[in-house]
Amino acid sequence: MKNKKIILIEGKAGVSEKLLPLLEEQNCEVFISREGLSGIQDVYQHKPDLIFLDSSIEDISAFQVCTFLKDKDDFKEIPIVLLGADKAEELNFFRIKEGVLDFIDVSQDLDWINQQIKAILDKHQESLFASKSFKLIEELTESIRRLSGGGQADNTEEGALAVLCEEIVYKVTSILNSEVGSLMMMDEAGGHLFIKAARGLDEDVINNTRVKLGEKVSGWVAKRGRPVLVTDIEKDSRFPKASNGRYYTSSLLSAPLNLGRLKGVINVNNKTTKEPYNEKDLALLTALIKHLSSTAENVALFKELADRNERLEKLRSDKKILSGINKLLDKELYDIGISYEINKILNSDLDYKQTISAVIELIESSVDYHFCGLLLLDNVQEAELMVSIKYPASEFDLAAFKVKTIDTFYQVSGYNILLERIALNRTAGPAILVAEAKKDKDVLSSFHAIGLNIKNKCLGLLAVSHSRPEAFSRKDLKLLSMIADHSVLAINNAALHKRIKKLSITDGLTGLYVYRHFQDRLDEEIRRAGRYQEQLSIILVDIDGFKSVNDNFGHLVGDEVLKEISRILLKACREVDVVARYGGDEFAVILPQTDKEGSFYVAERIRKAIKGNNFKSRAPEPINLTVSCGAASFGESVKERDVLIKKADDALYQAKNEGKNKTALNQV
Repeated sequence: MKNKKIILIEGKAGVSEKLLPLLEEQNCEVFISREGLSGIQDVYQHKPDLIFLDSSIEDISAFQVCTFLKDKDDFKEIPIVLLGADKAEELNFFRIKEGVLDFIDVSQDLDWINQQIKAILDKHQESLFASKSFKLIEELTESIRRLSGGGQADNTEEGALAVLCEEIVYKVTSILNSEVGSLMMMDEAGGHLFIKAARGLDEDVINNTRVKLGEKVSGWVAKRGRPVLVTDIEKDSRFPKASNGRYYTSSLLSAPLNLGRLKGVINVNNKTTKEPYNEKDLALLTALIKHLSSTAENVALFKELADRNERLEKLRSDKKILSGINKLLDKELYDIGISYEINKILNSDLDYKQTISAVIELIESSVDYHFCGLLLLDNVQEAELMVSIKYPASEFDLAAFKVKTIDTFYQVSGYNILLERIALNRTAGPAILVAEAKKDKDVLSSFHAIGLNIKNKCLGLLAVSHSRPEAFSRKDLKLLSMIADHSVLAINNAALHKRIKKLSITDGLTGLYVYRHFQDRLDEEIRRAGRYQEQLSIILVDIDGFKSVNDNFGHLVGDEVLKEISRILLKACREVDVVARYGGDEFAVILPQTDKEGSFYVAERIRKAIKGNNFKSRAPEPINLTVSCGAASFGESVKERDVLIKKADDALYQAKNEGKNKTALNQV
């Protein structure tokens, strides 16, 4: 496989030092990404042929990276190679569940790793098998969901159970490349196992086999509840010698199975490749069985929740109960209602701000307050405070609530965030801000806050206040705690998707928009300008002599300079403007509702700001730089994106030819 484009997403293990020379030796073009979110961003940008994913990434899990990429139509066909420990069960499971082509044990020596890389590249076209196995698992999972969601057992369900058993045996043996397999169901009354379904066995064997608990391999597995790999059938005392003629390999796999009503053991024999089974095969079978068991358990839980919600809906349909619902519903029913509302938020397609607003609206309908705020941590130094105001309050009252919330967050989490690093945003609350605060009313007379935590990680704080002393009852506090506990998962998911979406359209070094997003936004602004007859301009900015900075001071200093220039650009532009990194040392700005004179003024402001700035960075002495700018405007003769960019590029070329450190305006 020549000249394949590969993205290597590495974590704390630092696998690129080993793999990069080996991949380049195979004529592969390799892009290295640090951690998972950066890797997702690079996949968007480079569209690789193959992804090498280090399981030691920490910002998000390898499972989340796989799930996110495989959910996208543009990337779901790209094979993923997982890097990590050889016997980790999750690696074997990812290979099937998330479409991972293979994995490499990077702890081995270079010769072994090189052989693995060559083998993976050679069989790149054989990824169809992984896709087929994934489809088999999805079909099997859906069959288990259907059966587990049924009611009481009857003849029809017994028939469906038999069909499911046959399907399990067929698809498990297919995934493990086996010719022989059996599912032995437990007869708890008789204390033995019998064959419910099989593949590759004689009818006499199926009908007459009975194994007592604790005896032979199947009975041993059923009694102890542990999977087993028998490496040598002839030497294992648990295996009957009379059966040896049925197997041409000396190994077998056996694992316990628990799908609710279906309890027993699944056995797998005779690899189609004539090879013996190994620990990796056992780990794959174990992970697959665990997945099927989890599916059955989740179906039962969701069915219970659906039944409770159905009971709630029936009660709500009764007009008599609706008229006095707050008085008549008992605690359990009320808790179900709150859980139901939060579950709707969790399973909705709301974006980040809509999720926050939905949580606050739920609190607003359940608890009386003056201020309600959700403080959410962006990183260890920055946060956002979303506030709903239920009754009229002043700017002073709002500032006091903000300070109290931040101080409480520090006491709860230990994070000390400066006031100026917290963005304050209001939701569409029912009240407005008034000019002056009432002297006899303190909106912080009652204040209560709850930390938003998930897996020992603090995401933020839920805070409420009221001008009435002791305004929050024990019932209110319990309700707030319930909402906080249940909504934190929805908030975390929304924040993760917001972060991934932002990273997919922003440059990892400068934080500006990437070239692809610049092109998309320019198309939108051109359509808007044409529809509403508005002005539109763009500016292209190129750093004069930037190559000398990298040559004289190194790329680290060059990167710091690019970051500083990006900050200057953002400061010089409006919030509605779109600032992007157009190339290595070239930038682009979209200026909506701006004519050619206005674009020239903005370009000059950028040029002068950069010229007057001392770039200190890590260099031994301050660096002075200039830029050249080219501006062009949308008009009668310029109505297409490529034409507008060409006009700005021509103006930039003119500025360069006239001695640099200039702004040129395309007058056409």
